Amino acid sequence: MFYKDGIKGEAVLEYVGNMRAMAGAQELEYTQGKARGTRVIEVRNGTGIELKVLPDKAMDITDVYYRGIPMAWTTKNGVTAPWYFENSLKGFLRSWDGGLLNTCGLTSAGNECADGIEVCGIHGRISHTPVERYSIEEGFEGDAYVTTIYSTVKETAILKEYLQLDRKMTLRSDKDAVMVKDIVTNKGYEPTEYMHLYHVNYGYPLISPATKIYTSAESLEPVMQSEGNQNIRFDEHYKPQPGYPSECFKHNMPRNKDWVYVVMDNPILDICSYVKYSPKQMPYLNEWKLFGRGDYTTALEIGTAQPLGRYEARRMNQLITLQEGETRTYEYEIGFAQGREAVEKIIGESQV
Repeated sequence: MFYKDGIKGEAVLEYVGNMRAMAGAQELEYTQGKARGTRVIEVRNGTGIELKVLPDKAMDITDVYYRGIPMAWTTKNGVTAPWYFENSLKGFLRSWDGGLLNTCGLTSAGNECADGIEVCGIHGRISHTPVERYSIEEGFEGDAYVTTIYSTVKETAILKEYLQLDRKMTLRSDKDAVMVKDIVTNKGYEPTEYMHLYHVNYGYPLISPATKIYTSAESLEPVMQSEGNQNIRFDEHYKPQPGYPSECFKHNMPRNKDWVYVVMDNPILDICSYVKYSPKQMPYLNEWKLFGRGDYTTALEIGTAQPLGRYEARRMNQLITLQEGETRTYEYEIGFAQGREAVEKIIGESQV
């Protein structure tokens, strides 16, 4: 049911001439600035979620609106075509567009580092890589209208890695969430070192001084705090400040649970967003706060290792080696709720 009028499932087709007026996907292309030539797929679930995904950037998610309210942090760069990518710290900062979901890796994630003769740029290459192919399916499943995007992206190099990420992204009219299933496979013939991280970036107005964070973590610890900011709390937000440095907190999740949550709740807007994922698949979560003027976000870094780069991951015994044909699967959802009862339900689930 799209609205509370008793009309269910395909019966809505008697009222609309084209389902795109209600829900589904539409393929477009940017024509201006550094985004020019970048493909974009606009998707609506029909009951409040509107988002854009980028086939030219690993099928990651850029802008997201929930019931008309922006949810994601967009950097001052805006959407930037992949051919502007530079494998260096400053280059990354010139081309990173933020957005709700960035995929990081697949051979290094986190800090820039020198690993032998190789320089690994910040968060790796995959988020600046076009998908090899994609397809869109949409239609009714019972009363729900379902849109699913399938895609394949590869990270390869001669005499080195051949890693493939197959993504299934689903939106349903009966659920206020984006559901993602990723399968990474070593398609090569040699063992390959591998790191994988998801950067979920929230922005204003969801993130403001009113916003609170709720987490399933058993404990938290600061991993990067600047001098004079030792009293910064993980669950609070502050007004934009000139020259504000990054602050990071590690969420130590219970690894025996099937699912854990982090919830961003803005009680003034009476709205929240949450990330639900498996700590068995992704055992590490870093909360990154940036409260600079014009650079204002709280982001979640969820992954297979701490976001410190490949050299440190190997040193800390967090680096994965995928054997020939070996796969890893990751299932997660980014959801939304409005109204105090619905928000409190999500917060309650995060505390179980």
